[in-house]
Amino acid sequence: MTQLSWEPVTNANRRRVREYTPLLPSHITAHPLPHPPTQHSNSPTSDPNLLSKPTISKFKIQFDAVVLENQKKWRRLHDLNEDSSTAKDMAREVQHEFALLCVKQSHASPRTRTKADRDLIAASFIRDALHARKLGYRLDIPALYMHDLFHSDIYRILYTILGCMSCSLALFEAQNRITGHFDYPFFSIDIICILLFSVDVYIRWYVSSNTTKHRFISRQPWAYVRILMLSITLMDTMAYVLTPTWNPYRFSRAFRPFFLITRRRNLRIIFGSCLRAVQKVLIVLFLLFCVLAFFGLVAFLLFSDLSDPVGAPYFASLSSSMYTVLLIHHSAPFLVQSMYPYYIQTEWSAVFFIIVVLLTNYFLAKLSIAVSYRSYRKYTEQMLFKRMQKRKAALDAAFGVLSEDVEAHTKSPLRQLSLQNWIRVCRHLRPKWNEVEMTLIFNTIDTQRIGFIAQDDFYELCSFLSVQMEKISDPNASKMGFLSRRSHTQAKVRSLLEYEIRLFDRYPVVLAECIVGVLIGLSIVQAVQVNNIQLAFSVNKVWRSIGEALLWLFTAEICLKMFAFGKEFFHRPFCRLDFGIALVGWVFYGITSFRDPPHISLIFYDLALAIRSLRVLKLLNLIHPFREILDTMHRIFPLMFQLFLVVFSVTYACGIFMQAFYGQALRLDSIQMEAKAWYKVRFEFQMESFHETLVTLFAVATLAAWTMVMDAAHASTRSDKTIVFFFFFRILVSNILLPIVVGFLVESFTTNAKRPNANAVRSDSNASDEKIVEANAVGNSDYRMKFERNASFVQSEMFRAARDADVMHLQSIIKAQEMELDTQKRRIRALERDFLQERMKKSGNVSIGSEKFRF
Repeated sequence: MTQLSWEPVTNANRRRVREYTPLLPSHITAHPLPHPPTQHSNSPTSDPNLLSKPTISKFKIQFDAVVLENQKKWRRLHDLNEDSSTAKDMAREVQHEFALLCVKQSHASPRTRTKADRDLIAASFIRDALHARKLGYRLDIPALYMHDLFHSDIYRILYTILGCMSCSLALFEAQNRITGHFDYPFFSIDIICILLFSVDVYIRWYVSSNTTKHRFISRQPWAYVRILMLSITLMDTMAYVLTPTWNPYRFSRAFRPFFLITRRRNLRIIFGSCLRAVQKVLIVLFLLFCVLAFFGLVAFLLFSDLSDPVGAPYFASLSSSMYTVLLIHHSAPFLVQSMYPYYIQTEWSAVFFIIVVLLTNYFLAKLSIAVSYRSYRKYTEQMLFKRMQKRKAALDAAFGVLSEDVEAHTKSPLRQLSLQNWIRVCRHLRPKWNEVEMTLIFNTIDTQRIGFIAQDDFYELCSFLSVQMEKISDPNASKMGFLSRRSHTQAKVRSLLEYEIRLFDRYPVVLAECIVGVLIGLSIVQAVQVNNIQLAFSVNKVWRSIGEALLWLFTAEICLKMFAFGKEFFHRPFCRLDFGIALVGWVFYGITSFRDPPHISLIFYDLALAIRSLRVLKLLNLIHPFREILDTMHRIFPLMFQLFLVVFSVTYACGIFMQAFYGQALRLDSIQMEAKAWYKVRFEFQMESFHETLVTLFAVATLAAWTMVMDAAHASTRSDKTIVFFFFFRILVSNILLPIVVGFLVESFTTNAKRPNANAVRSDSNASDEKIVEANAVGNSDYRMKFERNASFVQSEMFRAARDADVMHLQSIIKAQEMELDTQKRRIRALERDFLQERMKKSGNVSIGSEKFRF
């Protein structure tokens, strides 16, 4: 990438570079040195060109192992393959726009304003690099602020709440839309949601650069999809307002969950991977349908003559035979129903049905699981690798903005980042950090205290922007005996709570957790005894008192852990679980203590007992194999939840159509004789309201006897499109989406073992800035560098995808070289063959000539 400077390199600029480097004497030109500047024998007062020797304070920094591992991964960004990278092209365009902006502001704006704008632009680039976003936006101040607002946490949370509120409208909207009645409250909320969705798309369009606007479809495809959905929704809404009887259902409501999916990036990746998986699964489905058609033909030839005597229409015709085989594959209970009439005639007919089930259900169906997840995984890795390319492109652009031309031993100046520029940009990125912490982080990379770092080191430096600088010891606080004793007591309590013993000299077990496990077992017994609310306040009052005593003990445990772990308490999953269960317990006992017996809902009473029973998970956590399983489940839960959101979105969209088509049809009593199996459970599987539709669709997607709902809908509509629609939903969920979920679970539990413990690794970093010395004149401080939150599963998968992509790139290079080598070998062999043939011809001509001469 061509690095663009903010200003032309002049002597004045070089003097300013020297001013930005307080760690070097004034007579030394600002350039990176292999070692710190040597101390001169002359005193500073005798030579005006020398500065006084700076006071050096040593700061001890503790690095978590995760921080060091993340630093190494960011270092590998320099070797990342950027072939066919759209993010790279967009970064070049933004840099070109930045260069034009520099030319305009060099004459129009003062120098201080120019520096402030440069720092704001660089901070925006680095922020995009941390989140792996593209740089296709304008660089003027309003666009930068709108861009930061568009990607801020508060805005994304508000958009998520808006999307969830829009999706929940289907639960409250009127059931009967045929009359053209307007639900003005909910309809107004829907209109407001649509307008806010439009504002979100407009913000994306507003901040985009001119080149991105011209290539909006290729540069922002998901925003373009939102524009299309908004256009269809607005036209559908206008048609509903103008002619409500012609358009009573508003099928555009099916787009509601996709407004949320296309806005959240992780959901977009999962949804896009599922769409790519459909292409590969269609091949397997086509193969499956061919096999089913073949078995349908065989069944027709074998059992068509037996259908009339036994009165079974399953294989009487070719179409019914293929339909029966399809139902056998998708509905296990239908197997017995269709096989029994022919099994009575000849027992050998069971062999045919066994072969069909084994080949289709236990081979081809599992093959669809493998193919769907393989394609899903491959596309997801490609998207994660592109995110790494976006990160590198954004970091390169930020380095081009912040770096300066520094004179070095080479003929051409080097582009490097100074300490002062780093401090200025950190004030935008991490305003809570003080200048001491910013300098400490910079000197962690700049170990020679030169004041400048190269581009490779800049990658590592930016990796520390995701960490938290925690001050371990404060010199001012160390003088106070109370705080010192408190810290000592806190360390003792923590070591007591984390004391481990070896069970069978093999499994590590925390002794305090074993004691708590006994209390949990007693709590389970107590919950069983007070399960009946009437007995709990009459005969079993003693058990209620035991429950209150146990709650006090659990509360004491929580208080001890909060004192020992501090803020880390709320980052531990089981600590958060204990806190929530104890809170529910106190609310439960508080409500039930007002009156004897209490006037409380039985559902709330049972729900409170069920929540308290979640403490059983802590008992399982004591067992080593269960601990690994729970740890893996905790790690993959966010991504698993997002995957289920995609499945729910598809179910939501299909539910809108099913409620419109079959909501009133399933209320008819005339279908009783044609759908006897469904009629027995007709109150459980209905589609009149949306929540009933979701329950029915869940049954269609998961139950083996889902065909009873399809038979009821077909009996009410008398249309073959009903069968096609139900089979489409069943195949979409059971053959495409659910196999991806199953494959993800299997792959997660096999490749994602328990992470190693994040043991703190200590490192010393020397800071040579005078401000740091003045701030710490009375002593030294120790810091701990750790992540503000645990590294996400997606983050680790990004680096894994980058590693796999690098390996594949190297393999392709090696393969190309091997092919070229084989080609050269074939050419050499061909030349040798031609040479030998010519030699043989010449030797033959010579022998013939000699024979003629003899004659």
